[in-house]
Amino acid sequence: MSARALSLTLVILALNLAVACTDKAEPDYAKCVQADTAGDVQAAWMACNDAISADPNSTSGKAATAKLTAMKPKYDAWKADQDAKAAAAAEAQRRADAARAAAEAQARGQAAAAARAKVRPKYDGFDPDTTCTAKGLPPYRKDYGGGTLAEDQMVAQADGCSPLFPGRDDPMLAITFCCPR
Repeated sequence: MSARALSLTLVILALNLAVACTDKAEPDYAKCVQADTAGDVQAAWMACNDAISADPNSTSGKAATAKLTAMKPKYDAWKADQDAKAAAAAEAQRRADAARAAAEAQARGQAAAAARAKVRPKYDGFDPDTTCTAKGLPPYRKDYGGGTLAEDQMVAQADGCSPLFPGRDDPMLAITFCCPR
């Protein structure tokens, strides 16, 4: 019985040594070689780095290090190409955004010009208004009318005016502004 226990212990010890001696980097190194053969530089680079991280001192880990060294010029060229593509895409997006902003500004300008043709401002007087000055707004009260409420407000804001009663739904109050001269 003791001989059997001894042989079982030896078998378990041998299995543990065999497991401990396995190359942990081998699966990732195999992926690296396969990706490099397929021409996928990024996947090969990442797999070789994973192999080195898994076990840098194993046979596969050392082979992955050598493979990375050999792949470095190809990877640098791939990376430069990717960076150039990203920069070109960013520039194209910037130009598209600028064109969109210019078109929106032009549309707002046309809407403001059309509104200005309809809307007429009317000063309430030539003396500074105490209600406006008490609120810290520009000193002269002005009413805007002739267009829709939105058009009246657009023209007033283009003239540098601030609403005397902000947030009011009453159309009579919503067209009253404090304006510079």
